[in-house]
Amino acid sequence: MKPKLLLSAILLINLTCLNAQIDSSAMHSSPVKKYLPSYAAVKLGSGLVTKGWLYQVNDSQLVVLHAKKSRLKKLTEADYNPYDHTSIMAVEQIKSLSVQRKNPGLRGALFGIGFGVIAGVVAGYAEGDDPVMEYNSTDPFGNLFVALNNAFAMTAGEKAATYGAAFGVLGGIVGGVVGALAKKKFTIGGRKEKFHDLQGELMRRLVVQ
Repeated sequence: MKPKLLLSAILLINLTCLNAQIDSSAMHSSPVKKYLPSYAAVKLGSGLVTKGWLYQVNDSQLVVLHAKKSRLKKLTEADYNPYDHTSIMAVEQIKSLSVQRKNPGLRGALFGIGFGVIAGVVAGYAEGDDPVMEYNSTDPFGNLFVALNNAFAMTAGEKAATYGAAFGVLGGIVGGVVGALAKKKFTIGGRKEKFHDLQGELMRRLVVQ
């Protein structure tokens, strides 16, 4: 692999991972930042794991909503009672809590594909056209090697298309894996003081503000 192509691949992987890290650390950003609704996995002291949208939080309990993302827009409808689809957990029951946006793998994959295509196109044009050898009538091998070289020679545009497609696939795979793993985990251990430290951040990630 040529140096420019290798450098682009390394840069692609690093930036894709960086995007996931930035997203997973958003809970520690400025309080004025607007958060999207977040999905939580709550592990109880009994070992049971409850998953759902962050719906309500107070000093003594956490409520998660079990609903499809498309249903979140209908929470204010009169005929929909969200408490029919919730789990209410007392702070003393909560062992740990992890939070991430819904479909983080898909979001990471889309970012990776987009950046991968751009990186591949840039790398392809940066390398330029491959040299095309001239046929020599005195070649003892009958221009076999010349023919092979010219058969695989690519223009900058062809490289851009090929690298863009390859890097797009690579970026999608890396972004999907990293995005799916990117989440924040907090250990509560049933202690209210630990939960209170996290309470403000959770309130900014509720599906209903």
